[in-house]
Amino acid sequence: MARRQLCRKYQGRQLYQLSFIMPPGGPLGVQYIDGFTAFPAGIQGAATWDTSLMNQRGAALGAESKPLGVHVKLGPVAGPLGKIPMGGRNWEGFSPDPYLTGIATQETMTGMQGPGIQACAKHYIGNEQEKNRDTMSANIDDGTMHELYLWPFADAVQANVASVMCSYKKVNSTYACENDKLMNGLLKNELDFQGYVMSDWNAQHTTSGSANGGLGITMPGSDFNKGTILWGPQLTSAISSGAVAQSRADDMVRRIPAEWYLVGQDSGYPTA
Repeated sequence: MARRQLCRKYQGRQLYQLSFIMPPGGPLGVQYIDGFTAFPAGIQGAATWDTSLMNQRGAALGAESKPLGVHVKLGPVAGPLGKIPMGGRNWEGFSPDPYLTGIATQETMTGMQGPGIQACAKHYIGNEQEKNRDTMSANIDDGTMHELYLWPFADAVQANVASVMCSYKKVNSTYACENDKLMNGLLKNELDFQGYVMSDWNAQHTTSGSANGGLGITMPGSDFNKGTILWGPQLTSAISSGAVAQSRADDMVRRIPAEWYLVGQDSGYPTA
């Protein structure tokens, strides 16, 4: 069944509690669990140039996560692409070549979703450095965006990735998790992404801005480490006042359970 049909079919139904794996465990395995495999890093997978191995690695990540009741794996990592050789998160990604990274991302997330785990392509987008990542702006022209940084995410979308994680930084002076051009313009409209966008941990900065910009889930919760509620009652108030359209809230609600059903988590799925 097509994504849009799923969205319409399950509109208004109960939303489900999703179990997320926190980074850095997401791309390599499950944290805090005895006996779980610590898989090779993404950059090692890409270095094999073996698409079958990439797919098998993703499938093994999914297969080991499912019995624990994990619904969403926070990986694979399509960004950083590797512009800065000493970037702190390069090891999580695959390659500075966007074509290789795109294929590795696609193979990994397809493998993950095979056993019924929702994959999450991250960190969208231009997430090339750790230093000042909460405040800096990655200024990327349209050609560079399409030819380099967007390419791996396009491959993930074409392979039906369930979710995308927006990153901490600003892109062209607007925070990625409230960036209308990035989330609505490029991801949902141009690439026709039909899944949901979640924030990196504590990467949401506003209520109406992030809602209108295309954010679907704030992680790990509105009051995480700062006592500021940006979703929940604040989102309800923004909808009531007209600052956020009801149709935008409906879109959030439709996209989330659609992925639940897309990968078959509605029947016989283990509890956390």
